[in-house]
Amino acid sequence: MGLSLIGALMFARTLSLSGITTAQASDSVWFIFYQPLAFVIFLVSGIAENNRAPFDLPEAESELVAGFHTEYSGMRWSLFFMAEYAAMVVVAAVATTVFLGGWYFPYVRFVAVELAGSPNLYVFLSLVVFVVKMAVLLYLYFWLRWTFPRYRYDQLMDLGWKWMIPASLVNIVWTGLAVFAVQALDGWRGFDTVESLTRGLNLTAAGKVVMAAFGLAGVFIAAALLSTINWRSRDFNLKKQRREVRLVSPPQGKPAVATTE
Repeated sequence: MGLSLIGALMFARTLSLSGITTAQASDSVWFIFYQPLAFVIFLVSGIAENNRAPFDLPEAESELVAGFHTEYSGMRWSLFFMAEYAAMVVVAAVATTVFLGGWYFPYVRFVAVELAGSPNLYVFLSLVVFVVKMAVLLYLYFWLRWTFPRYRYDQLMDLGWKWMIPASLVNIVWTGLAVFAVQALDGWRGFDTVESLTRGLNLTAAGKVVMAAFGLAGVFIAAALLSTINWRSRDFNLKKQRREVRLVSPPQGKPAVATTE
């Protein structure tokens, strides 16, 4: 889960959450456009970390009647669910800050401060923007719960060790190459890609297009690379294995004849 944040931090050049939001605001681009693979990895990892469907293995509500929750009732039972939903809010807030621009939204500051002349209105609208983005991600939690069946434990381990962690490492390497390429292209044959490096990685319009192209290409590169590595795994070829299953007919023998004395 933490590995997926490194790519966005490489763009922001800071560990401060407010600094990450400021970097996205100064560049006028959310980091989800530069890091779509990292956003998906972080979201899936957050759902698994919160024990939400389809990764709610400790609970398994449809099979085990909420699992260990059956041992509690009253306030103790409610504390478990309050902690679970609080963790969902935290993951959604971090994802909103790092990948969706936090409280930044185009023209909100211009409308509130420049036109209306009210800094308090800007603070209120920024809070509304942040809450709306969080609400969208929380709705995605429920949408996935209603859509996908529960993973088995071995499937979850395969997803984590064979796909999520390698994809995070590939994304870090690819992001480093993308940052190097954008900086190397600056000034090459009059190609302007970087405005300044004082606050985040401020890119020009051409630099933003190049970086977004790198981010989209990273999704396909990671998918192709991991598919090539994992093509022999059991679950990856489960459909093919089912087609190769041959039913064994029971041995045919003479029926037993009952004898009477």
